Order: sequence, then C-alpha cells, then structure tokens
Amino acid sequence: MIIATGSIPREIPGLVPDGNRILGSRDALALKTLPSSMIVVGGGAIGIEMAWFYAKAGTTVTLVELMPRILPLEDAEIALALRRSLEKAGIGIYTGAKLEQLSSDENGVSGSISVEGEEPVAVQADVLLVAVGVTGNTCELGLSSAGVECSGGYIVTDSECRTSSEHVYAIGDVRGGMLLAHKASAEAAIAVASITGKKIEPLDDTKIPRCVYAEPSLASVGLSEEQARERGFSVRVGRAMFASSGKANAYGNLEGMVKLIFSAKTDRLLGAHVLGHGAVELIGELCLARQLEVTARVLAGTVHAHPTLSETIREAAENSLET
Repeated sequence: MIIATGSIPREIPGLVPDGNRILGSRDALALKTLPSSMIVVGGGAIGIEMAWFYAKAGTTVTLVELMPRILPLEDAEIALALRRSLEKAGIGIYTGAKLEQLSSDENGVSGSISVEGEEPVAVQADVLLVAVGVTGNTCELGLSSAGVECSGGYIVTDSECRTSSEHVYAIGDVRGGMLLAHKASAEAAIAVASITGKKIEPLDDTKIPRCVYAEPSLASVGLSEEQARERGFSVRVGRAMFASSGKANAYGNLEGMVKLIFSAKTDRLLGAHVLGHGAVELIGELCLARQLEVTARVLAGTVHAHPTLSETIREAAENSLET
C-alpha cells in the first residue's frame, strides 16, 4: 500500500480563514471577483506567488512577513533582488513585521503593521490572505491502528519511503520535508522500486529544485551561499546579470541574475540560484549539473547556443573562476 495524502494550510491564531474576508491560499484561488486591495500574511513561496498574481491583476497588495526577509530559506542576495522587483511592481512589503489589532467587518479588514524600532503602520484592505505555508494533517487519520508511526503531523519513513509498517509506503507531502509535487513523483518511483525489489538512489534534498512562479521567477537547487558557508565550505561565487544578455534584451526582461556557488576546494557545484524571466525553465540544466556534481570549469567550458538565456549560466561559471 502506498499512502499519498496531501497537506493543509497553516493557520495563525486569530487569523482563521472564513472564506470571506480572511482567506486561505485555496480560497484565494477560487475568488469570483477581484478585490481592490489585499493584505498577504507570509512571504514564502505561496505568499509571493499570490501577491504577484493579484498585483498583476490590478489589486493593491501589501505583504507582511515575520522573518527579516522574504523567502527566508532561499539565498539572501537573490531574495533581496526579488523583493526589489516586487516593490517596483507596486507591492508594499514589510519584513520583520507583525500584523496586530486585526478586525474585520462587512467593509473589509484592518489592522496595524508593527516593525521593531518603527512607528506602527495602519493598514486596511478588502481581504486578508493567510499564506504562511502548509503543514501535515496525517496524525489524526488513525494510521497508528495499521502500525504506521507519525510525528509532527507527518508519517515517519525510511530512505525507501517505507513506513514503520513493513508493507505500507508513504510519498509526497505526507512524508514532510519539501512539500513539492516533483519531489512526490520522485518518491513514488523510489517506493515502487523498493516494492518490486529494485534498488534506487534515495533522494538528496540538495538536488531537488525549488521554484517561485512570479515575474521575475525564481528557481534554485542546492545550497545558498549562507548555507554553504555555515556548513564549513570554502566557496567561490559566480554571478552573471540578465541585463547583459542579448536574449533577455530581446524579451524586454532585463531583471535578475544567475548566481552559482562552487566549492573552492573541489570546484564542484554546491548550489545554483536563478532570478529572472524563464528562471524556472533554466533550472533543469543546473539540476543536472548538481546531480552530476559538475565543476565550474566544465560549466564554463560547455558551449551554449547564442542567443539564449542559458548563456548566462556559462557566464556565471566563468565569473566564479575569476574570483
């Protein structure tokens, strides 16, 4: 048996979605009319995508994130560059901030944005979207009666997706970790291989791509610069800007960059981060490079077609060799 249940949106005490004025991410996907204004609580991938979508549609959007920056698990330099792009698109962003004194009525929602060391900012909108991510919801399903162990809302599994019950496997959000569809598909292949007696390599989270579907889009794989340094790596960093790309100029989308992190000792790729038009399509090459532990010299020496956005990957690898 393979269990492949999903997950549910996280809730903030006092901000429980009602489907009317206070929305969850699923509610926001089913709105029948466009709100004129929206407060988004949460600056992770879901919050960013929703904020960008509604701002693009014409809604006045204010985003509030508790952590010091948006996308706190992504590379700080790339996250800051995305913030600048979103603010240029008209989205108001507050980080290190709390939404307090919230109230709602038939006219909308209102509250106060509090940032340490600054005066509170009053905010009002038609709707408020709670977009602080999702969490597991499996521990209340009675799985323990089948001998399946759960912890922290998720099913406990080994590297082959096998649960504590010998003939029960679990894949997808129910396992925890990165809650991504392509990760679930890879886990399904691992589970089926194990069931049929075949061996397959377990998943390595540093080889799974992460994407934020906005414009510019963001895509990454592996370690951020901060994570690499925290893990004790001596690193070389290469950057290349899309503003210098002929193809990006042809598209009229000049924002963003490719940022690559290599081990200074082995020259192998540790992490890759792309911000810009088409970033979610470019990440495939970098996932393969991470899977094969390609070096900066190999990437820099790989001929890329011209004019293409992918040339910027080669240029970033070349730049790392100059540092």
